Amino acid sequence: MILKTRNKFRVIHPQSLNYQQQMALAELYLPLMGQQAYALYHLLNAEGGFNGEVNSISRLIKILDTDIDKINESFRLLEQFRLIRTFYNKNTDMLHFEIQFPMNGSDFLMQAAFGRFFIKKMGKQQYNQTSSLFQVKELSEDDLEVTSNFDISVLADWDDDSERSFEELKKKLYDTTYIEFDIKEFLNGYSMLRMPGELRTAENLKIIAQMGSVYSIDIPTMRKIVAQSIDTDTMTLDQEALRKRCLAAKSKGNENSLDEYDINSVQYLYNLKGQYEVDPWEKKMLEEISLEYHLSRDVINYMLRYVYDNHDKRISTNLAKAVAKDWTLHGISTIEQAQEYVSSLNKKSVRSKLPDFSLKKKQASDKLSMDEIRSQIFKEEK
Repeated sequence: MILKTRNKFRVIHPQSLNYQQQMALAELYLPLMGQQAYALYHLLNAEGGFNGEVNSISRLIKILDTDIDKINESFRLLEQFRLIRTFYNKNTDMLHFEIQFPMNGSDFLMQAAFGRFFIKKMGKQQYNQTSSLFQVKELSEDDLEVTSNFDISVLADWDDDSERSFEELKKKLYDTTYIEFDIKEFLNGYSMLRMPGELRTAENLKIIAQMGSVYSIDIPTMRKIVAQSIDTDTMTLDQEALRKRCLAAKSKGNENSLDEYDINSVQYLYNLKGQYEVDPWEKKMLEEISLEYHLSRDVINYMLRYVYDNHDKRISTNLAKAVAKDWTLHGISTIEQAQEYVSSLNKKSVRSKLPDFSLKKKQASDKLSMDEIRSQIFKEEK
């Protein structure tokens, strides 16, 4: 949307940035976006602190001593870097700018477009130096997502040498995954013919343990999957094939009560659904939540129960990830903290400016979506 000086706006969901987020903005976003967009982000966040005050784009132009073209360019950059989301309410002719937290340093540098753009603009030496500042521990192309609204034309001259340089900087995925798969028992008695000794490297065994943990694969099933994923001609373990087979494997239930949250999330969801098979997309959702938001498995399971019970016995990827992100941003690390947070949301005023993640029950015929939640925000501000 092209902004005009007369456009009216409100800022919703202003964020209180901690020190690490301030560092990420200054060290990562500023070099790539430039000073104008950097200043606009902080200005909008400050505007959001004035209790829903209505202002015009002309005010932003005046404060930043700029013009409408540069303001539009800065908004475009902020949207591309996922720092704001823009909504328009045609009933009130009002723009709403939703402020987003900056990504943490390691996630930013691992993001496919952002990481490559940083290397392209700042160079390999600066990438290495900045990576050490943010303690980047992992980088895997398989799990990097190119956001659809990022202008990848800035990487038009990315060549093979650049890609090789980028590959050299990558480290393996899932370092933060909770490992519960018994790799020693997996190897105990496992035929060397099915998995030759030269393939029993630390890297391969780590991936097997991680996939077994993420997707709740039992040892006999994992042995079959590993054997099927080995190329005996090249004597290699195809890790992508391994991952796909784990994703497609049948779920295994658990006899524990639903109130016992300290079990694998795939097992928990299997039980929660009444021992119905956990679909591949649901497993992928659990993997993404675990890796992106680093919630403990008991908190993830509590979140699943919370979404399932309050969303017509259904699990939605977008909603589950929205709740996971919100809980992460609020520092929730235990079930007790999650329960307290949910309770506090239920007590909020109906005129709260924050997105409503309390998931209050609706009529059975209604569908709850994030767009609907935001629409309610806008309706309340008329």
